[in-house]
Amino acid sequence: GVERGADLRGWHGHDDREHGERCGRAHEAGHEQGNAHGHEQMGSFETPHPERAEALVSGRSQRNLVLSLQAMQAMVTTLSPDVPGTMAGFDRAVRLATGLDDPVFAGVATPTGRLRVEAVQQAVAALIDTALAELGPELDVGIGFNAADGD
Repeated sequence: GVERGADLRGWHGHDDREHGERCGRAHEAGHEQGNAHGHEQMGSFETPHPERAEALVSGRSQRNLVLSLQAMQAMVTTLSPDVPGTMAGFDRAVRLATGLDDPVFAGVATPTGRLRVEAVQQAVAALIDTALAELGPELDVGIGFNAADGD
């Protein structure tokens, strides 16, 4: 997160520590949200777990992922519109997620379906890496420690 006592003057024309801290928290939340759609949801290629897919009962796993990606893209556009790699990553991840035609990610139970879902996971992982590389310096914030870090 944003270090206490950090000098935030000059940060996109803001001289407001609270504004900088909010952006730092938003940056961390985006990182955590991206990881929420990670491997633990569907298991591994060797041991698929379609029954763990988010929102299985409601049939909205795919839709929720697409909506989350679109909402995060809108947030990033608001925070810092000049991050072309991140925007391209969002476009790719949304396109792949939308193209799954697998509302509950049940396809992870078959080798072909699993590969398609893993392509989406890889796109989201690449997006997270790109966003961290582009947004952190752009917003002058970094990822802090939290309970999910395992430290």
